[in-house]
Amino acid sequence: MYSNKENVNILTSLLVAHGVRHAVVCPGSRNAAIVHNLNECEDITCYPVTDERSAGFQALGLSMAEGYQPVVVCVTSGSALLNLYPAVAEAYYQQIPLIVISADRPAQWINQLDGQTLPQPDALGQMVRKAVSLPEVFEGEQQEEMHWYCNRLVNEALLKSMGRVKGPVHINVPISEPFYSFTKEALPVERKIEVAYCRENIDTFEETPFECVLKAKRPLVVIGQLDNTEKYVDLLAYIDRMPILWESLAMPPYLYKVQEELGEDWNKTTLYGAFENLLDEIKDDERFRPDLVVYIGGHIVSKKLKSYLRSLKGVEQIRISQETDIEDTFMHLTKVMDLPNSDAMSWLDNFGWHNHWEDYRKLWMDALAKSYERKENFKPEFSSLATVKEFFSQLQKVEPQDFKAFTLGGKDAQDDGIYDRKFDTFLPGMMSSVFSGNSSAIRLMNQYADRHVYCNRGVNGIEGSLSTAVGFSMCKNGADKHVYCVLGDLSFFYDQNALWNRNLNGKLRIIVLNNGGGAIFGKFQGLKASQAREEMIMAKHHATAEGICSQNDIKYFAAHTKEEMEQGISQLIHAESERPMLLEVFTDMDVDNEMLEAVQKC
Repeated sequence: MYSNKENVNILTSLLVAHGVRHAVVCPGSRNAAIVHNLNECEDITCYPVTDERSAGFQALGLSMAEGYQPVVVCVTSGSALLNLYPAVAEAYYQQIPLIVISADRPAQWINQLDGQTLPQPDALGQMVRKAVSLPEVFEGEQQEEMHWYCNRLVNEALLKSMGRVKGPVHINVPISEPFYSFTKEALPVERKIEVAYCRENIDTFEETPFECVLKAKRPLVVIGQLDNTEKYVDLLAYIDRMPILWESLAMPPYLYKVQEELGEDWNKTTLYGAFENLLDEIKDDERFRPDLVVYIGGHIVSKKLKSYLRSLKGVEQIRISQETDIEDTFMHLTKVMDLPNSDAMSWLDNFGWHNHWEDYRKLWMDALAKSYERKENFKPEFSSLATVKEFFSQLQKVEPQDFKAFTLGGKDAQDDGIYDRKFDTFLPGMMSSVFSGNSSAIRLMNQYADRHVYCNRGVNGIEGSLSTAVGFSMCKNGADKHVYCVLGDLSFFYDQNALWNRNLNGKLRIIVLNNGGGAIFGKFQGLKASQAREEMIMAKHHATAEGICSQNDIKYFAAHTKEEMEQGISQLIHAESERPMLLEVFTDMDVDNEMLEAVQKC
């Protein structure tokens, strides 16, 4: 029988799953549930040692004797943990996978003159490769999410201990009273996350990623934010093996030109951004449900997409990551591949010879095409959405000043094993780059962007959107004709000092979507009853950018109607100028929210 503490059982189950076979255990009351569980496991041999300082070094010796395999040392709460510090430091510099498990009091009792309490999370400082403190998992509304969180933390710590660079990790386990109840007949079957640390060692998985994909009948690729400097941005346009969901932050630059040059041969599987309008329709349709999700790249903006992927219980998920950190965005991660994104794209492209997913791909493609068509045919009222749609519509009509043909493939590319076929396409020599602000702006851009969009999605903050675009436009080596920045009013006013800058030039073109405040907060029904909603939360204002432009010698245009907006965008795109230009589009906040909601449902 096992403990009735769910976090202790999750920990025990994953220790066994990750191959831990030895544990040095020290006496104590608070850690009794952990020691009991370890002793109950047939796969784990326990060695009782009273002195914690000695116990730590004995665990080191066991690991060395077992070929540097992971060994647990388990202690109770309080100063017992601190006695392990010398052994942990030794393990750190010898790169020995010592797994320190400390029982702890609940957080509310730390520093309250209760017995055997001190701040234990991070108590071992820089001498561990990873430190986690597990949540207590209680029955209730958040039980499923806290179980996932606990599982993820244990996986993270164990993988860090046994990674390419081995070393000690610290798993702190708060345990509330009563803790002497052993009522569970079996340990839970826990999700084990595995990592392949390089391309050469992909076969270290119990089932290699190649086998996982080939076994899948309905694989779905999800691509998050990517930069557009690597070769994968060109490969991406040609992957037609399985359905792909992506946003403008992941697009290859000038994708519409690839479409134009290749005509009917262009891969329409992706139909950039169309999934936002589709997910509500297909969430309960089992035909669309994938049996494998492959996730490449960084942040996903769409909350609908994240919600849909998180609902796919039991679906295996492979994460392509160059850092091998556990980024379990969709809550069902099972494997992490340590591969550069360019290699990952090529890896996906190689599945052309085993393409038995055509029906599933066509199902998604047809649905995405209909969704895309509805979105393109949607005619928004004068609004921020209409402005963004018009901006990309006009920008797409601008022909590049120069083209150069190039070939993907060739001797060098074939030699490094990245590309396995040749094809010709065209890249423009003098095209523009597009930046977006966060919040509503990037959501609007994802509806109509036909090319790669830069956005500070690392932390998704309001600050710095304009400054980042300014810095990009300052680069004298860049071939961009223009650098566009589309952002909301609060983001602009917050970052207005970006224009107090002697390095500005005429490449910079700015569109400020001014609806008088933080419109995204106006969508939340729960806020409508708050007296603080408009002035304090939405930050309603009557400011304009005109004075800021005047003092910084920025050419300023204002638009209060659809016609003025269209003319202003044309000026930004076509006019020659040695100084930056700014178009401020004044819209109604309520109409903006209505249009965004309508296009997402059309």
